[in-house]
Amino acid sequence: AEEQLIMEGVARHGTRWAAVAKDVPGRSENAIRNRYHRLKGAERARQAAQSAGVTVGGYRCRKCGVFKKGHVCLETPSSPGGGGAGSPRKRPSG
Repeated sequence: AEEQLIMEGVARHGTRWAAVAKDVPGRSENAIRNRYHRLKGAERARQAAQSAGVTVGGYRCRKCGVFKKGHVCLETPSSPGGGGAGSPRKRPSG
């Protein structure tokens, strides 16, 4: 979801990182800029690999099964609370 906010913010405001950072709570301008450039680099690498006919390997998204590199998942969480990487873990009782 954060990636989507960043991409939408750049589409709306361009590369004015302060304006984009206002749309993403808890992230600095530098964090937004760095994340955006990582997303774009991964997207370019994925497109180059696909155009060369190379299978993109690596880890897959837990929600939709697409390879993670360069992937922005638009699937909604299957369980309440998300269960993603930023979710709190349940502690064992006892």
